[in-house]
Amino acid sequence: MPTANPKNYTPTQNLQIQEPNSGKTHEDSKEYKIPEIERFSGSPNKYPAFMAEIRRRFWANPNQFSTDHKKIDSISGHLTGSAMVRFDAIITENAPAAKNYEEFSAVFKSYFSDSGYALKSTNQLMSIFQGKRSVSEYAAEFRNLAIISEFNEKALIMQFQRGLNGRILDILINSPLPKSINELMDVCIDIDNRITSRETFRQKYIPKYDGQGYKSYHNYPSQQYNKHWEISKNQEQNFSNSQDGTPMDID
Repeated sequence: MPTANPKNYTPTQNLQIQEPNSGKTHEDSKEYKIPEIERFSGSPNKYPAFMAEIRRRFWANPNQFSTDHKKIDSISGHLTGSAMVRFDAIITENAPAAKNYEEFSAVFKSYFSDSGYALKSTNQLMSIFQGKRSVSEYAAEFRNLAIISEFNEKALIMQFQRGLNGRILDILINSPLPKSINELMDVCIDIDNRITSRETFRQKYIPKYDGQGYKSYHNYPSQQYNKHWEISKNQEQNFSNSQDGTPMDID
């Protein structure tokens, strides 16, 4: 005998059950868009930045640029002026550079990179120092010049060390030298941050002796420090009196 459905019963097939985290939100479904690359007209001083943006795009979308032809085609789509004329000559002549990305990169660089620009960056790299800056600031400038220069890894490590402050080098020399420039920068930045933290702690919490008494570095209440050093001073005076025969004061 069939039983009647309860009044408020809804068949399972008519239910729309949504499990937690079962669907993507509208924002999750959006594809991340890389900022558009500025067209390159052939100016040598803009060549390094243009190629850096191209490499970033290839890195961000490896599946989209999986062949040499796709990479070359992508670059050609961002050319204008004399740079586009040069590219047209490459494909018209059916040169090897039109089919092989490594060949194309070498030819493209020979056309538009400024050898004097790289030499200037190398000279700057050999003359910069950390100075009063943090290691992070020094490393940022060093990285920008290192990308353009033609120094190898060992030369970059040597040049970066040469420009460091003595207080960083004094600590760095006590540990094995990192084998890459990025690792060296990270180690030096960590050393600099720890030194800065130590100096901040000393200035804020540890009093200094000025010949008459202990004073804190900042004008903030330090009664407990003054009381502590006053007791220590009295104990030192009592000990001195006991050494020269003067009887100690006993309460």
